[in-house]
Amino acid sequence: MAIVDIIMIVLVFAAVAYIGYISSKKVKSTDDYFVASHSLGKLEAGLSMAATDFGGASLLGACGVCYAMGVGGAWWSWAVVPSWIIVGLFLVHKLQPLYLATAPEFLGNQYDKKTRTLASIMHVCGITASLSGQFLIAATTLNVLLGIPQTLAYWLTLLIILGYTVAGGLIAVVKTDVLQFFIIMITILALVPAALNAAGGWGGITSAGLPDSYFDWGTYGVKETLSWVVWGIFAYPTNQAYLQRVFASKDKSTARFSFMFTGGIFIFSGIMLMFVGMAAAVLMPGIENSDSVFVSMVLEYLPVGLKGLAVGGIFAAVMSTADSQIMAVSTIFVNDIYKPFFWKGTDDKQLLKISRVVTVLICIIAVLVGLNLQSIIDIVYIAGLFYSASVFYPLVLALYWKKAKNGNAAFFSILAAVAMGAFSRFYLTVHFTSGILSTPANIMGSTVGLIVFIAITLLSKDNKENALQN
Repeated sequence: MAIVDIIMIVLVFAAVAYIGYISSKKVKSTDDYFVASHSLGKLEAGLSMAATDFGGASLLGACGVCYAMGVGGAWWSWAVVPSWIIVGLFLVHKLQPLYLATAPEFLGNQYDKKTRTLASIMHVCGITASLSGQFLIAATTLNVLLGIPQTLAYWLTLLIILGYTVAGGLIAVVKTDVLQFFIIMITILALVPAALNAAGGWGGITSAGLPDSYFDWGTYGVKETLSWVVWGIFAYPTNQAYLQRVFASKDKSTARFSFMFTGGIFIFSGIMLMFVGMAAAVLMPGIENSDSVFVSMVLEYLPVGLKGLAVGGIFAAVMSTADSQIMAVSTIFVNDIYKPFFWKGTDDKQLLKISRVVTVLICIIAVLVGLNLQSIIDIVYIAGLFYSASVFYPLVLALYWKKAKNGNAAFFSILAAVAMGAFSRFYLTVHFTSGILSTPANIMGSTVGLIVFIAITLLSKDNKENALQN
């Protein structure tokens, strides 16, 4: 790479480091560290939320899907748009005023301690697996760019992200996310015209001899698209990485805006990454690892200077998701596992130190897990089975159904959903390609969980009072 590009990369990381350093000065308590003292405005919440979800998987993974499938691959991005809108319109306004730190805390207040603990353990597992996926993206990027071995790349990424996340907590994460969002958007806006021009425009793509399936909007499949729509509906109101912005928002309007804005970003990104992926299919046929397509296009077709900014943008995409997931899993572990069972003190400054240590340890575990995983999209999908599909109905019904008060109903519903989801994902969908038994694992698992929840609720006589006073 040219010296100008290297300077641009250094400037991106220097800016992130500086923001992290300034933010660390504002962290005086665990409330600052985990929920930014519930003070986020629309700009911060919206851009941070969008940057969080539009991370490495949504950038590199989405481009890779379009490279492999053509126009139909855009549905991988668009499938989550209804989820953002539905959750933004109907759910976040009920959660934001509760002044909580985590979703498991809400479940504990609504049901009981064992439900809170189970949900916390499942969520820690799920986010850690997803975080491992972000480190995988970073390692892949460094390997393609500089030939750095994957293992070394994992640890380099860990050190960079931990530097500002541990110091500044959610305040640093949000403020760096805002910067990272603009870098990501500039990268995409620069690469799309460069890629299309190199491929001869849309006419060049359509006349390049690509298979007819590349121009079929239905190649992604109704079942697969539906599965991702449902995945989003399950994930966004339950996943701490997103809910952390809801709980940190200063009011209901801010929380709702962050979801609606992010949905709009995915409409835009779906079509933009489709152009890049399909242009790459013309210009660079035969790439075995589709996750490296976006990086390869950046290196080949962006001019000096912009290339360096784009490389910084790729890492910005990884960092914007990884730092949020780090904060999410740290918050849950400290707030819902460590404090209820192990913390007997009252010194908040001491708890803040412990929180930072926990953040470091979780990242190390995520890297170790990531060294044994391969597919970005599979990691994200399976991580959702650990938690979101199982917790969705107990959480949503607690907000809308006055009878949703029974701890046993919530606890066994989560267990049943996880068990059925795993059985469906690793057995049923492997052996059955049609019929009800081929239903996507997240739908199958959550449906079983819903049935168990309703059955126990209606049959039980010892429901406790609704903690929300519905």
